[in-house]
This record gives sequence, structure tokens and C-alpha cells, in this order.
Amino acid sequence: MVEIPYDNQGDAISRQVPREAVALIDAGGNGSERTYTYADIVRLSGAVARGLQKRGLKRGDRVAILSANRAEFLITFLGTMQAGLVSVPVNWKLPAETVAYVVGDCDARLVIGDDARLALAPDGVPKISFDKDFPALLDEGPFTPLEMKPEEPAMFLYTRSASACAGRCRSANARWWPRRSIT
Repeated sequence: MVEIPYDNQGDAISRQVPREAVALIDAGGNGSERTYTYADIVRLSGAVARGLQKRGLKRGDRVAILSANRAEFLITFLGTMQAGLVSVPVNWKLPAETVAYVVGDCDARLVIGDDARLALAPDGVPKISFDKDFPALLDEGPFTPLEMKPEEPAMFLYTRSASACAGRCRSANARWWPRRSIT
């Protein structure tokens, strides 16, 4: 286990490189290549964190992310943790029944993703689309990531078929990572 000099894993973005350096090239998402600098990642992940808090989400609430790989996925993943929330990446290749189980098992308060995969999420949970709603989620402005306690979860990862134990072994197949460790 390596200690990181941050109190929040969502803030573990390099400060040793120039802010204008390229941090991410997104070759997917909306069908065109998009480039993001370190400054963009810090600004946008903070805007996601502010936007989630503005929606009323509270420390420890779970946010499921259901999307193909794209810049918004990473930005949301980081912003969720910066806001003191728990990121729950969901494998979009699972059948809708299993996605529903994961979303319910982790007690997600919100599902964020692309239009193609959001259709897999259960209707009883609020949804935000990367393709339509994402700009409205962003709340631009300064943001200081919440200082987290080491025992607080940063993310939940479901590591095997959740449907295999649906209704019988709640959370037995979820793994959580504490806030201050990176392996």
C-alpha cells in the first residue's frame, strides 16, 4: 500500500506537470477526438462535484456510472469522489437484470452514463445522460475536495457476476477501496 499526499482519491491528479499539458485524449464518446489538459480535468471534475452536491447528494451516497469509456466517465469518477460520494463503475456488458441488481445492491442514489447504456439501469433511480444532461450537471467554480477519513469507501467494484447471488448474499461480491490507499 502506498500513501498518497491527498485526503481524497478523486483529487489524486498530478500537480507536477504544467496545467496546460495534455492529460487525456478521448477518441470515443461523441464520435470525435477530444483533448483535455490537466487544468480541464481539475476544473471539470470539480464542476461535477459541485453539481452533485447541488443536486442534494450527501457524503457517502453512491453514484453508479454506466457508460462506455469516454472522458465524461473519468471526470465523473473523480468528481464523485471529490464530493465525498462513492463511485460505483458498473460493467455495461452485463444484462439489464444484473445491472439492476448492482444499482440496487449498492443503494445508488443516481446513475450517470451514456444514452446507450442508461437504458440498462432500473427506472426507479434518477439518471443523468452524458449525451444530453451532462452540461447541465456541471456547476463551474472553485471546489476543494472533501477531506475523507481513511476508512470511508472511495468506490465499490463488483468483481464477479452479481446475479449469481441476487437476493441471497447482499454486497458479498462488492469490493470497496478506502480513501487513502492506492495499490
